[in-house]
Amino acid sequence: MTLKDGLELVKRLMRFGPLMAMATIGIVWCGGYFPPSKSLKNQLNFFFYFCWLPFTVSNYFKAILYGPGYAPKGWKPKYEEDEQFLQYCKVCEGFKPPRAHHCRKCKRCCLKMDHHCIWLSQCVGYRNQASFMYFLFGAVFGALHGTVHIIFFSYQQLWVRLTLQPKLVLGVMISSGFGIGTGPVLKIFNSQIIFRASTDFIIAVGILLYSQLQIVLTNMTGIESWIVEKANWRLNEVLEKKNEEFNYPYDLGKSANFWQVFGRPDEKVNGFDFPVKEDCHKYSLTIEQLLQKKIKEERSVPFKCVKPYR
Repeated sequence: MTLKDGLELVKRLMRFGPLMAMATIGIVWCGGYFPPSKSLKNQLNFFFYFCWLPFTVSNYFKAILYGPGYAPKGWKPKYEEDEQFLQYCKVCEGFKPPRAHHCRKCKRCCLKMDHHCIWLSQCVGYRNQASFMYFLFGAVFGALHGTVHIIFFSYQQLWVRLTLQPKLVLGVMISSGFGIGTGPVLKIFNSQIIFRASTDFIIAVGILLYSQLQIVLTNMTGIESWIVEKANWRLNEVLEKKNEEFNYPYDLGKSANFWQVFGRPDEKVNGFDFPVKEDCHKYSLTIEQLLQKKIKEERSVPFKCVKPYR
């Protein structure tokens, strides 16, 4: 990492989304931390729990630093005859590569754009998709590991004590204001707050992890799923080809799709070119986008502006 990269990372981290993400990770991870006993089993458990934090945070930093990858401004395909199959971006003053889309917040055309992530404060796309997935995996299972710690701690501190010394525990709870004090009772009270936060975190981020995993296995980004949905509508309603579906060109099978994201770099996959099915054209999806845009223009209704919007 160069000094310029470091400064860029710090700049991006000083935004609302990244600050909230880092604070949440810190609270959940610290909430599940309990000093290990001297047994080998607990020492190993502590070691694996500690590993979740650097794994999660390092991939979070990578996802921010790498970014989705951007098409150079004024980009053109290698062969001039290919320009007819591509959309033109007026903002970037260049053609959009296949699977690229312009992000209004990033103000650039992002390669294989999936969505603009508020927690990264930038888009998820070709370059940072794998790091983003690793980050989600570490966040969910690290929080799950911490939640198990909290459950066992609460059981040991509360249930065992209530069974053996119920009057003593009740007296301590009353004298401490049911958690407003020090000692085991306060730890139990605080752990329950962290438990609620961690379970909410696991559910929310777990749903995102599941949806992103589906995107990886189908090799279809969120934006592309919307394009395919409109393509099926065009086939069935406009062209009246009932029960016919659009042949999505980039779904090469779950295994190939998975390794395209997490495997070794491939010359055929560079953010500008992607392998397609044998029965598909290299620009099948972009041609479909142009056809949808044409229908949209044909069905558009002109309006006359009579006063300023603002």
